[in-house]
Amino acid sequence: MPVSINTNLWNRIRYSCWAPFYDLIALPTRPMRRRSLALANLQPGERVLFVGAGTGLDLDFIAAGPIITATDLTPAMLEKLRRRASWLGLAVDARVMDGHALEFADGSFDVVILHYIVAVIPDPIRCLREAARVLRPCGRAVILDKFAPDDGPLPLWLRLVNPPASLLATNVNRRLGPLLAGSGLRIVHREAAALRGFFQIALAVKNWSPTRNSAWEKRPAQPYQHAQQDDAQPDAPRDELFLHGQQRFLRHLLQFFCKFGFFRHARSSEPFNQQPAAA
Repeated sequence: MPVSINTNLWNRIRYSCWAPFYDLIALPTRPMRRRSLALANLQPGERVLFVGAGTGLDLDFIAAGPIITATDLTPAMLEKLRRRASWLGLAVDARVMDGHALEFADGSFDVVILHYIVAVIPDPIRCLREAARVLRPCGRAVILDKFAPDDGPLPLWLRLVNPPASLLATNVNRRLGPLLAGSGLRIVHREAAALRGFFQIALAVKNWSPTRNSAWEKRPAQPYQHAQQDDAQPDAPRDELFLHGQQRFLRHLLQFFCKFGFFRHARSSEPFNQQPAAA
């Protein structure tokens, strides 16, 4: 039987290594996160759970109002999330927790956000079932991640890329439709987010039925107010936080290079290729 390296222990190790640079690496995901949270249509007072919350990049697009709980397997990621939440003035209950076994009672949340966790976690089916369990009836789940087409053979490029991608960060050949089958969640909206549908956003509802959910379905997913302002009038505290993170990243990178002598010739007053004078 083949042994998979994708375990909770390996995820904690590799994402602890990624934590100092994650915000920079994940910079291209900001528009996708903004769109996904607009579809979630969070309301004041709603209980919102982020599973696999990482460094809290989604908090940049949430205003005060929802009651936020954030979980992640990696303490180093959550430490950055706590600092971000404090900087933004958001009250967030951040907990180290396994997405396979959420330590919450059934029906504890109105909304569950699953951003870039379904393609990473070792058992995505179990994770999705846990998300459904902690949702109240008719609660919403928003999923943003990388997915292969639900039908047909896997494209060759996905089969080639998946082994190294799975080792370093994430699986790239999971199919969302089959994963949700039997989870208790039904997709009511799905759209391509980037790269011709490789990145996808799905809005799902627990215990969906035409009669029980008709009123909710008729309510339009209003563009989130803060997301609208983000393009026209950038929010100064959030921009300052982002720039502060990038400055820290560059400083650590420079220290790394200096530590291992990459700049020893640059620091020298003599030309790099100058030969010592003959005695």
